[in-house]
Amino acid sequence: MISSAGIGYGIFGFASTINYVTTANPGSDPLLSGALGWLLSIPPALLYGLLASVFSRSGADYVWTSRLVGSAVGFVGSWALMIMLCISLGMTGALVFSTSMLTDTVTAFAGFLGRPDLLSLSTTLSQPPWLFVTGIMLLVVTGLVAGLGCRVVSRAMVIMTGLIFITSIVSFYVLATSTHADFVNALSGYAGTSISYQGVIKDAQASGWSLVPITWSATIPSIPLGYVIYLGFCNSALAAGEVRQAKRSMPLAVIGSLVPAVIINVVGTYLCVRAFGIQFLYAAVNDPKWPLPAAPWATLFVSMLAKDVVTLSLIQVGWLAWAFWWSVSLYIMIIRYIFAFSFDRVLPTMFADVSSRFHMPVKAMVVSIILSTIAFPIGFYVTYIGANLNTVAISSILYILGAITAIILPIKRKSLAEELPGKWRIPFISIVGAINLVLSAYILFLSVTVPAVGPSTPVSAAELAAIYGSGILLFIVRYRYLKKKGLDLRLVFNEIPPE
Repeated sequence: MISSAGIGYGIFGFASTINYVTTANPGSDPLLSGALGWLLSIPPALLYGLLASVFSRSGADYVWTSRLVGSAVGFVGSWALMIMLCISLGMTGALVFSTSMLTDTVTAFAGFLGRPDLLSLSTTLSQPPWLFVTGIMLLVVTGLVAGLGCRVVSRAMVIMTGLIFITSIVSFYVLATSTHADFVNALSGYAGTSISYQGVIKDAQASGWSLVPITWSATIPSIPLGYVIYLGFCNSALAAGEVRQAKRSMPLAVIGSLVPAVIINVVGTYLCVRAFGIQFLYAAVNDPKWPLPAAPWATLFVSMLAKDVVTLSLIQVGWLAWAFWWSVSLYIMIIRYIFAFSFDRVLPTMFADVSSRFHMPVKAMVVSIILSTIAFPIGFYVTYIGANLNTVAISSILYILGAITAIILPIKRKSLAEELPGKWRIPFISIVGAINLVLSAYILFLSVTVPAVGPSTPVSAAELAAIYGSGILLFIVRYRYLKKKGLDLRLVFNEIPPE
């Protein structure tokens, strides 16, 4: 469930795939971008599942790469991802949850009930003061849940997982039983505004937008936009040291989380394109006169087709629940990274303390909330996609390091490699590593050459440099500090830590 929560699926997943692709890369097919992105996620998922089964440690890829590839390289690569997770978490609180999720919910009920006052409330909630309040609420609540212990987390995840699946089925039913004409009628004059299907298209065209034919040449560079939805499959690997029977559980958890994800996302994307039309979906995100306070996400369009308040409520509950579901899983990753860094003394050891009452590294939890809150204001100055352009690049670099780890594992840690399947002349884990090395390098290439995918803005480029630069600086400072104390930090990385 931790791996599943890290993946953008459910109604949020296919709405995000459509939003990312139509916003960033004209002429690409959201359905194919998502499906091909899923295919690219299979090799790294297999890699993480296998490595987590023998390297069952808090910190996962940080432990693998720092022990087998290099201490500084392993730390800086994982540090960059941890910081990017904090930024993503803060951005979710600032823009997705506050601006899109809450306003979508209030707007949907305003349209269904015919309540203009609710439409005004939706506009109010999208203003900076309320963005700050609701964003901080999400960060603090989910951070506390993630820090309350495995038993509380598991129960919370069960409840939220159930909601996500139920609401996915409900949204499929609504879309499958509705026609394109039904949507055109439902949109016309929605919530007392002057909005209309053709009006949105004409407004977008008047601003300079034109529908670009769907082509393979545009779709292939957009694959990372579909791929990024599935990146969270590796989340549970960071808590592998706390999982019973990790050799069997971890491959099933990591790889198994991707199966329902692709089914839900592909079916949802297909039904949305069928009901709303690809031309309209592209036009909506390019309409400068969009009259509704809620952003033109597919979730809002699905809600317009709801026939009764129960159906509408279920759709919106699943939509809102995803933010909490996903945020808890990210906090679990961030907390484990901080714990592992501190256990190795790259960060002060106090952050590796485990509370005897909660059986969790509470100090690491507090730091993770603070880091995410610091990242939160970024959402007020840049777009959601703009602030997260580095996600694919940073993840690809970490996966490249993981691939190198898998390739050299049979050489450096032969005893561990013998526990894995495929004891061939060239071990199976090394073959998986080589495949991942090629695929991750290709994704990294796309992320730095396709403006819609990678660090293509001054803000994102500066952010990337600052993230890696801070990791390098921190490692150097801690190394020299500990050297003066008589401790060689490099010797720490010669040993595999306990769980």
